[in-house]
Amino acid sequence: MQGIYTYIPETNYVPMEYSIAAILLLFILFMVLISLVSVLKLLYFYISTFRSMCAVPNMAVFWSFIIIIIITIIINDTQV
Repeated sequence: MQGIYTYIPETNYVPMEYSIAAILLLFILFMVLISLVSVLKLLYFYISTFRSMCAVPNMAVFWSFIIIIIITIIINDTQV
């Protein structure tokens, strides 16, 4: 009765370096997503409260500040 069972070969071996790289990539993408969501929530809060508090000429200062914050977050996230 040795011929009844069929041989199922093992799957191809994946080197550990590829697994670690994939996990790190997913972690970095997840952190970038969390950072973007946080920035967008903060941006929404500032925009909703900013209209009633400040005059129109101050909008340039506000948007330049927000752009600097976003660029800083992006730079910090890519320096892992």
